[in-house]
Amino acid sequence: MSFRLRDIVEQSCREAIVPEIVGERCVHALLENASCRACVDSCPRGAWRLDDEALGLDTAACDGCGLCIPVCPEGALSTREERVTRGDPGRQYALFACEYALPARGEGVLPCLHSIGLQTLLSLYQKGIRQLKVASGNCDECARGGGERLSDRVEYLDRCLNSAGSPGMGLDRLPADAFQRLLNEPAGFPSGVDVSRRGFLQSLTRAGLQQAGELAALSGVAERGFAPPGTLLPDLSGHTLWPWQPVLDASRCNGCDACVRLCPHQAIVLEQLEAALCYRLDPQNCTGCGICVDVCDRGAVRLLQWRPRQQQLLALNQARCTACGAGFHLPREQPLSARGECRICSQNNHHRNLFQVLE
Repeated sequence: MSFRLRDIVEQSCREAIVPEIVGERCVHALLENASCRACVDSCPRGAWRLDDEALGLDTAACDGCGLCIPVCPEGALSTREERVTRGDPGRQYALFACEYALPARGEGVLPCLHSIGLQTLLSLYQKGIRQLKVASGNCDECARGGGERLSDRVEYLDRCLNSAGSPGMGLDRLPADAFQRLLNEPAGFPSGVDVSRRGFLQSLTRAGLQQAGELAALSGVAERGFAPPGTLLPDLSGHTLWPWQPVLDASRCNGCDACVRLCPHQAIVLEQLEAALCYRLDPQNCTGCGICVDVCDRGAVRLLQWRPRQQQLLALNQARCTACGAGFHLPREQPLSARGECRICSQNNHHRNLFQVLE
């Protein structure tokens, strides 16, 4: 990529402040009567509007803060984050600043630090980043600082990682001048390290190629994927906290399988084990979208956030309805109806008189 083309891409990234929307991922596209209001409730300017007809964004009201992006459970919103990394392979860190800390938009400067979500943190973690160095204005006096903050997300993630013996991700706040000095350091070499002329030129070439690849991704050339945050965690074992997990109340569940059929990521599945049929709950696949909660008319599903695994299997009893002959299942904690009927037949009167009208 030429320097001229790179400048054009960087400029286009800075100008595109309205979030990119992937409509088919939105929870409301997956379930018409979904209760999700994450983007609406997170917007400090009321740019998102939700009513019985549609969900929409008032682009004139949107200031591009990006606070709606990290709270979207299905990754339907995205923006072009200008990520900057510094340090050597043993101590890499990422640099981010808000636009109130540095007057000029550029590398590493975002409209708001709190637009850095769990997906971004996990992506950085997978690439070996173990520390964030940030500069910001006064969040307590800013309208954008009223919701969940970056420091909260880093704290929850650190608890999760530390519970399994993995190193966390540090968060260092810097004054603007110190941040700018780090930003001005050559990529790939910490300050004070002396390298040969050839090595220095090779490092610039590698850094330029890496930056070109990052800019290509930022410009939308690379396809953006989405994965539940639990699947991005390192291989954890033991007492682990999960970003989201579904829990089923065996005393309320009627075995209708609605949650199984509509879960977009198979966080709840119906599985036949050697011992019995059961519901399997996989917290690593849960995004907290709430579809399972919305479709359950018995209030049998709850979503827990940043908790140890509460439930793995819910064993089911299988039977055949004495009225319609169809097979059905119920949690073992619940007895079958007195007449041995399925959930549908038990709600209908199959003994009423039938009449045939002859003309």
